[in-house]
Amino acid sequence: MFIVELSSECWFLPFLLTSMQALGMKLLLKYDNPRENVAVSTDDVYKSAAAVLLVSKELGGKIIQPPGPIPVINAKMTSFIDPDDWKIVLIDNEDFLKQLQKKE
Repeated sequence: MFIVELSSECWFLPFLLTSMQALGMKLLLKYDNPRENVAVSTDDVYKSAAAVLLVSKELGGKIIQPPGPIPVINAKMTSFIDPDDWKIVLIDNEDFLKQLQKKE
């Protein structure tokens, strides 16, 4: 997994960056004014959304965009709001890397 977008105003940013390094994750992009609070790429958007659904039944939160392809950006993604009202987007690893290569 790669963190792809996060707000510099996140109170947990220093902890998150340290944890990412420990897990071998890489920060690929950082925006000063992101559209979402946190975006994470995943190998399987559908399985990740199923896991989010199970956890949100227990802890709260809700899926606000079901998993599936988004034609405009040509990527599979899903988004949800966690119990603390953070909007989190999960995007397909392969699709994200293709978009990243197009920008270069």
